[in-house]
Amino acid sequence: MAPVSYYSCAPDGKKLRTERDAVDLISEAHSADVIVIPVERLDPDFFKLRTGVAGQMLQKFVTYGKRIAIIGDISRRVEEAPHCAILWWKRTAASRSGLSRRTRIWNDG
Repeated sequence: MAPVSYYSCAPDGKKLRTERDAVDLISEAHSADVIVIPVERLDPDFFKLRTGVAGQMLQKFVTYGKRIAIIGDISRRVEEAPHCAILWWKRTAASRSGLSRRTRIWNDG
């Protein structure tokens, strides 16, 4: 099995909100297998599913064949938008079942 390389974003910096932001990050991390994104770097709209921000950004990672890990405490965001918990549960449940190995979201809360 080949080693897996990681690119970790700094927790501070420009908020990631647009497809362009995702593509820029993918470009920065071009040689990494997995891109680690602290939850602090995500724009609050990422967690409001009706905005479409999460879907647009995640689709870019899929399109470019990049795996991502979103790390940090998302409990406050889930409390504010309970439907958001369903997205995270579906993603992690799919990962456990082997349906999707591209997205991992860990909740440290």
